[in-house]
Amino acid sequence: MQPSNVDEASYRYLPLSWNTLTDEKLILLFKGLVLYEEFLVSNGEKIGSATQTKFVYNEIRKRHLDDDYSLGNWAFVYSSNPYVPLDSGNRHGATTIFEYMGWQRETADRTYREQEDSINPHCSCIKI
Repeated sequence: MQPSNVDEASYRYLPLSWNTLTDEKLILLFKGLVLYEEFLVSNGEKIGSATQTKFVYNEIRKRHLDDDYSLGNWAFVYSSNPYVPLDSGNRHGATTIFEYMGWQRETADRTYREQEDSINPHCSCIKI
């Protein structure tokens, strides 16, 4: 069953019952999609944000099948599509999923500090 907020074209390579697959078959589907999309890209097709892998990877994460991000990292490193597997659109120079997640944390921390500074610009508090 497909999420209702995603159009049919977004599922052009997925069988209708893809999210009812066993855990093992779901992982195989994900790997196959990553490989297939790279094949398509190598033959001139543009995939980008229309990637099927993001939906399958979200299901994998929801089922806790990649809590250590090793499968996601495999896809991140193998795929040339910046939307694989995290649907980010920009990898910000990261070469692994772990570098990218570190960049995300640093950005969130910096944004939080900047917001705190703008609320209390004259505070001479020591920030820890």
